[in-house]
Amino acid sequence: MKPLMLVDIVGTIDGMVLTGAENQKVTDVAVSRKQMRNNILYFHVRQSKDRFLLRRLQRLQQVVVVTDKPERFERIKHKLTLIQVRSVGVAFKKFVHYYRLLFHIPIFGITGTNGKSTTKEMITYLLSKDRNVVSTYKSRNGLKQSLRYLLNIGDETDAAVIEMGVKYPGNLAYNCQLFKPQVRVILNIEVNHTRDIKTMDNYIRAKGEILEGFDYQNHKLIINADDENTQKLNLTRVKNLITVGKKSDADYRAEEIRYVGNGMSFTLMHKGNRHAAYVPGYGEHTVYNALAAIASVCQIGISIEEAIKRLASFRHIEKHLEFCKGLKGSTIIDDTWNCTPSAIRAALEVLKEVSNGRKKVLVIGHMPAIARDPFGMDQYKKIAKIIFKANVDRLIVAETRAREFGEKAIEHGMDPRKVIYCTSASEVFEVVNRLIDQKTMVLLKYSLKYMPPSYKSVRGNLVLNL
Repeated sequence: MKPLMLVDIVGTIDGMVLTGAENQKVTDVAVSRKQMRNNILYFHVRQSKDRFLLRRLQRLQQVVVVTDKPERFERIKHKLTLIQVRSVGVAFKKFVHYYRLLFHIPIFGITGTNGKSTTKEMITYLLSKDRNVVSTYKSRNGLKQSLRYLLNIGDETDAAVIEMGVKYPGNLAYNCQLFKPQVRVILNIEVNHTRDIKTMDNYIRAKGEILEGFDYQNHKLIINADDENTQKLNLTRVKNLITVGKKSDADYRAEEIRYVGNGMSFTLMHKGNRHAAYVPGYGEHTVYNALAAIASVCQIGISIEEAIKRLASFRHIEKHLEFCKGLKGSTIIDDTWNCTPSAIRAALEVLKEVSNGRKKVLVIGHMPAIARDPFGMDQYKKIAKIIFKANVDRLIVAETRAREFGEKAIEHGMDPRKVIYCTSASEVFEVVNRLIDQKTMVLLKYSLKYMPPSYKSVRGNLVLNL
C-alpha cells in the first residue's frame, strides 16, 4: 500500500477524530477483524460480532478505527485512534475511490465463465517483460480479496490485471467500481453458478455488470465475437468495442488453428495483416484466451508482433489441462482446477485431439457450482451425452455426487461395462492403476477444491516425480 497520512484520509471520508492523533501514517487497511494487526486502519463495516473485535483490539497497538457507532468502543477508546463518520459503509467507499484515483495506470478487468485465470496470467506475463504488474493470485477472485489487491497497487506499479468472478449478482459491479478498469474483457458466458444465480438470464445480466462505471467514450471492452450469450448484452453505447474470435468480422481473428508441439499454432488476422502465432497449452479455448490477451495489451501500445513473441514462452497454469508423465508410461492430464459444463467439453475435445489411438480414460467428479434442480440435472444429462460421443474407453465416476454422469451416459448408449463407479480416492487410484499402460491417457476432470482432501492423492500417486 502507498503510505498515506491519516489527516488526508479523515478529510476524504468526512470523519471526525474522537481520540488519538491524526498526524500519523497509514500503511495498511482492513475491513475484517481477521486481517487486523498492529498499525492498521480498520473500517468497522462488519458489526455483528463486536465482542470478538474488542477482544482482538485489546491485544493490538496503534490501531485506527473508523466507525459510525463509536459508543461500542467506549471501554477501549484510550487504546485507539477513533474516527467517527456518519456511515462507515459510505466512508469506506470514499476511501477506496480516493485510493484508486491516486494511480494513473492501465488496469485490466477480466471476466468470463471459463478462461479468466489463464487470460489474466497471459496478460500479466505479456506486460511483465517491461512493467511492474500487480495481478490477482491464481483464481482467488472473491470479494474478500479485492481490497488487498487494490492496496497492492503502489507508486512502483505500472499496470494491474484483475480477475473478476461472478458468484452472486453485484459481484462484478463491486469490482468494477473498486478498480475502475479502462480495458475490460468478457471471455464467454456459459452455464455456471446456478446454485447462487438461479437462471441463465440472471447470470447473463450479472456478467453485464462489466459495464458498471464504464466510460463509454474512452474505456475499451473486448468480447468474444463467437459467444452467443455475450451477444445478448446491450453493448450499443460502447464506442470502443473490440472483438476476438473466428468469425470473419472479428477485429482479432484466428485462422488455421492447429495442435502442434505442446500447444496451439494459429494465424492471427488483424486489419488485413497476417501474423503467425503460437501459444503453449492445448485446446481451441486456449486460442480464444490468447486472442483476448493479445488484444488487451495492444490497447496500451504493445505491438501484435511483440505480444505474439512474448506469448510463445508463456508457461501454462498448473491443473489446467496439465500433461504429466504417469505410472507405467501412461499420460495423466490434470484438469482439476474447475469442473463446469464448458470446461468439461473443452477438456474432452483436447483428449480426443491428442489421444492418437491411445486408450482414453475419463475420471470425473460433480459440478460444484451447478444446482441439483431440473435445470442443473439437465446439464448433467447434456454433458453425459458429450462424454458418450467422445468415445472414451472407460468412464470412472469419482464420487457419488457425480453418479448421474455414468447413469445418463448409459442412457445415451454407452456400454455399461465401460462405466465404473467409485466412492473414494483410494478406489479411484486402484481402478485407474489397473487400467493404465504406456498406451493410455487419463483425464482427471473434477474440481479439486470441492472434493475431499484425499483426492489430492490421486494425482500424487499416478504422476511420476521426475
